[in-house]
Amino acid sequence: MQAGNEAVLHKIVFSKASLGTYWHVYPNRFAPTSSNRNSKARLAWRDGSHGMFYTGATRAAALWETVLRHASVDDGYVYTDRLHLKDMMLARLELTVETPILDLRPPYRRAIVDAPSELDEQWDRMLKDPDHDNTHAFTAKLMQQLRAAGHGDGAALMWYSRQAGNETATLFYDPPMQSNWWRFKNEELYCLDTPEGEAQIRLALAEQGLLWRAAPESPEFFPPVDAQEHEFGDADSPEERLGDSPCVPEVPVA
Repeated sequence: MQAGNEAVLHKIVFSKASLGTYWHVYPNRFAPTSSNRNSKARLAWRDGSHGMFYTGATRAAALWETVLRHASVDDGYVYTDRLHLKDMMLARLELTVETPILDLRPPYRRAIVDAPSELDEQWDRMLKDPDHDNTHAFTAKLMQQLRAAGHGDGAALMWYSRQAGNETATLFYDPPMQSNWWRFKNEELYCLDTPEGEAQIRLALAEQGLLWRAAPESPEFFPPVDAQEHEFGDADSPEERLGDSPCVPEVPVA
């Protein structure tokens, strides 16, 4: 299908999201597979009917997009305030359901957006703009184009993480995503402000040739006041909350 005046894709060509391992960072008061309708993060579909579920293809992608977003690097060492890790979880999840996805990573994006083109430049801006609010109207146009072409459920999106270089970030929308698309093991849910959680951070950074200096406590590393609200928001319903659960929370295996 060729692009119309309001289109943000020149062609609609879906890939398939790879089955297997994805990594997800989330507050421990939520379930590891809960989406967030209140998210205001990049490319959120802010129509009031869809939740957002952000994942990374690697530990590093998930961590840099969330708890390491405000980290500093000094002589190969990474460090951030412990406030960023408090009550935060890292989950290794397994996707079990094939789902259509739009691949926004260059050069694969050329299958759906001509390059060079004005639309290609717009996508570059959407995937790099530090003010995520600027991306939400663009998402709405994308979903309108997909709906008009008979794809009312939209599609997942993947792109190169702005925080983690060539690591891939993937955004699933709920619906169509459901919690039962994912499997996980309780022993692969890591509370990041524990030694076990910091061991996962070390592993992630080691794959990038970096070292973890642990998390000092200093106002220098405090995130903006609304940082966690901006990324995670609140759960939509009581069943998505886990209450004041300790790390690691007791959750059923999906």
